[in-house]
Amino acid sequence: MTSNIVFLWLRDARDKSSLRAEVARVEGFELVAFHQPATALTPERFGWELFGGRRSNLRLAAGYEATFSKAKRAAEAAYHQHAAP
Repeated sequence: MTSNIVFLWLRDARDKSSLRAEVARVEGFELVAFHQPATALTPERFGWELFGGRRSNLRLAAGYEATFSKAKRAAEAAYHQHAAP
């Protein structure tokens, strides 16, 4: 059952464009949270993505939140939604 999952978030060294990026991998899914700096064209953003399914590079869900921790929680909620039987 997915409700007992403990997410271990680790620094994502692959992401060179974000101020901070973390990834959690569980049961064939990859959860990503990132903090993008503000630019002349965009505000500072805290985003998240969920990858998984039969092809691990398939993006299942994504979005932006008000804080980095909320972005991680949103990715976790998307995981529960997509991993539910």
